[in-house]
Amino acid sequence: MKLNAQWDAAINEPNFDALLPMYAADAKLMPPGAAPVSGPTAIREFFAKRGTSVRNHKLELVEVLQMGDYAYVTSRFKALLVKGEETTILSGSTVKLYEHQSNGEWKVKSHIFVRE
Repeated sequence: MKLNAQWDAAINEPNFDALLPMYAADAKLMPPGAAPVSGPTAIREFFAKRGTSVRNHKLELVEVLQMGDYAYVTSRFKALLVKGEETTILSGSTVKLYEHQSNGEWKVKSHIFVRE
């Protein structure tokens, strides 16, 4: 899925500004162990605060369920978390609710992820 590839590229480069156009104006991010954040700028800041510690992020599409102007996209992820000399393998699942925009684009309206 093209949107997963764009998201991976933004995290891996890292180019957190590239996340901004992927999220709807009223988007919500619900990360594990942290308060929800709202809006593209706050979501960008959430991931930017993690800095470059997450590397080799890779989303693997599991399922797409489209219902009119909305689509649930379920994916699995793997990544490396690098802190100093220590590297930890991360894995988990993510569910994004995409909303079809009037200009034809799909944007994330709701994003939740969990680590295993």
